[in-house]
Amino acid sequence: MKMIKQILAATAALAFMAPAIANNAPGTPQPNPKLLKSTADHAKFKELQQQFASSPEVTKACLVCHDQTGKYKKPSGFAGNPVTKDTEFPPGSGKIVRGINLSDIAQKVGKTKRSACGACHFYSGGGDGVKHGDLDSSLDAPEKALDVHMAADGLNFTCATCHQTEGHQVPGSRYAPTAMDRGGAHLRGKADRANPATCQSYGQTPHKKEAKLNDHSDKLACQTCHIPAFSRGDVPTKMSWDWSTAGKRDKDGKPLVVKNDEGHDVYLGIKGDFVYEDNVKPEYVWFNGTVTYTLADDRIDKANQPIYINRFEGSADDGKSMIWPIKLFRGKQPFDAENRTLTINHLAGQDDSAYWTNLNWDKAIAAGMAAAGQPYSGKYDFIETIGMWPITHMVAPKDKAVACAECHASNGRLEKGRWPLHPGPQPRPPGNARHRRLDARRADAARRHRPWLGPHRHCQTQALRGRSWHAFMYSSVSNASGTGHRPC
Repeated sequence: MKMIKQILAATAALAFMAPAIANNAPGTPQPNPKLLKSTADHAKFKELQQQFASSPEVTKACLVCHDQTGKYKKPSGFAGNPVTKDTEFPPGSGKIVRGINLSDIAQKVGKTKRSACGACHFYSGGGDGVKHGDLDSSLDAPEKALDVHMAADGLNFTCATCHQTEGHQVPGSRYAPTAMDRGGAHLRGKADRANPATCQSYGQTPHKKEAKLNDHSDKLACQTCHIPAFSRGDVPTKMSWDWSTAGKRDKDGKPLVVKNDEGHDVYLGIKGDFVYEDNVKPEYVWFNGTVTYTLADDRIDKANQPIYINRFEGSADDGKSMIWPIKLFRGKQPFDAENRTLTINHLAGQDDSAYWTNLNWDKAIAAGMAAAGQPYSGKYDFIETIGMWPITHMVAPKDKAVACAECHASNGRLEKGRWPLHPGPQPRPPGNARHRRLDARRADAARRHRPWLGPHRHCQTQALRGRSWHAFMYSSVSNASGTGHRPC
């Protein structure tokens, strides 16, 4: 339990490189509620933290998921609660947040739908598509080219089609990831607590016409080939966030705001600099289901930056890992320069210590650390950080899947893979006519989305299975009969 509390204290607030105090979800530390901004998760209400005895109890507690009117809102600044009567907020601002009629909404509940889940998850991290890269408002009514599962002219899935619940426990959290199913493939529609990210609707041999591709099912997550890029729905995602530049004001003394030509914030005085991108090719990692976190009291060293807020663990040799696509998010955020720990910072609120009120890091860090019960030396600096986010949505049509030669080629997608033996071939010396012919055949196979087996099937097969191509290029191997096999 202590470890879970530390993880949530460090990552629920810091996982998006957005320094904030720990939230008040069940199992996390309970800091001063006056410092809280919003914790709009599934278990905010006490009614959701118990066993349900009847449908009316569920309905009363679950409007956020089952509302069909689109009126149920949990505005920023109210600690995850809906506003039921007109309220001036911020106090003294003259701005009124209109209250909603819970009784009226409760009479119009229904099954969950994408828009209900997306009301929170599409906009997490501060805006549309900002956080995940594979979740944004374009999935409300996507075209088939964007997501074959959710498109109305495709399979028209809701979120719950894959995220099948038991007792209102929604599987699929990034805090409980699954890299490889041990009890066979997790099949669509299976209601249990397994992570649906590993769902394979056809088991371990999904490819009927190109059976060679089934050799990859024990090494590649389906998403690796079938999500060629994320943020493909004309909604860019945030790829970096530099808090060290925050604090600038405009000529009127208000926090500076700078937008790009598309209208997205690229600088905010209260947050710093951002970089947005769309149609982003994922990074790839060997992942075995274990995620390590930098916890609130872990000591870090600026000499070793960037610091991983979370890291997907795995290797080509552990027998438990598969190659997974990820969004690699880069940040720069405050840390305690003497204690050498990441800081938890008080951002939102009407008090003088909130950073978004006074742009004063000293006060914001001191207040946030005190609320979280963490020691603070009084001296801070900024450190580069990295976060990893799994890419599991925006599955493209099969004819848009990553072609073999996009990986099994020089300068391919896996060229910068973070494992010792990447499955792509080494660069060949120029001027060799035979090699030019082979490259042309490989490129033709890629255009036709067919596996390229090359002139030496044995060597290419081993490369496809994650073995070092270099080892087969420059050393002798033996075939099944024990006779010498020509090096590739």
